[in-house]
Amino acid sequence: MTNASVQDVFSQASGAGRTKTLFFDIGDAPWFPVDVPVDGGGQFPDEIVGKVDLHEYFKDMEIQPIDCGGYNILQTRVPPGFNVPRHRHNTDQLVFVMEGSALQGSRELGVGEGWFTPAGNPYGIQAGPRGLTWLEVRTTPLAELTIEWLETNPIRWAHDHPGSGRGGS
Repeated sequence: MTNASVQDVFSQASGAGRTKTLFFDIGDAPWFPVDVPVDGGGQFPDEIVGKVDLHEYFKDMEIQPIDCGGYNILQTRVPPGFNVPRHRHNTDQLVFVMEGSALQGSRELGVGEGWFTPAGNPYGIQAGPRGLTWLEVRTTPLAELTIEWLETNPIRWAHDHPGSGRGGS
């Protein structure tokens, strides 16, 4: 997804400025495909651009944003073996595994488990053999969310097939 389209999706889901209770059912919220240009649109390390087809890489990722202004939820789903390379965000987040499993190094997290990532803390995840749907909760508007991709080794920008034995880091 390009910067402009991410901002468009997030602004459509925004509850900023509301003065009344906002009710929602995440099951009814639309899913949006992540559409990254082949060259990454300036968001990715120079060592990756031209060596990884970023459009192809992210084509199976979908997001489901609900932004209530000061709080937001971003649900993401990916197929089995999908690798999200090392990156960091500008804001704290609580992450919950909703379906499938997440691999972080040698740790596998299942449904109902999760983690807290402080702003600026690098991490990466990989979907387990049943795929992965995770839910991120933040206390800043989605329009202010930034992603800094840190992984510069093109070999680590590969999705693994289930059962390959490699975990995310």
